[in-house]
Amino acid sequence: MGAVFARDNPSGRVFVRDAPSDMGAAHAGVMVGDELVAVDGHPVNRMGPDDLHKILSGRVGSKVVLQIKRNGEMKTLTVERGPLRNPV
Repeated sequence: MGAVFARDNPSGRVFVRDAPSDMGAAHAGVMVGDELVAVDGHPVNRMGPDDLHKILSGRVGSKVVLQIKRNGEMKTLTVERGPLRNPV
């Protein structure tokens, strides 16, 4: 889907660390620093890395709904999944 996430270990909150401009997440409006709150309605704060990866993964062209928090405001963004690529 084109974003790299990082967990704040003390709080369990998940943040966007990178969203390359040519990938689906950035096209949908995901920005570095956004807090990922839920994926397809499932809260992420108690998900382990494997569960988070599993819920974000899917068939190329399928869509995933992200709830993010940016500057205290909640936003719902729909991201179209694209092919995986290795980070540079």
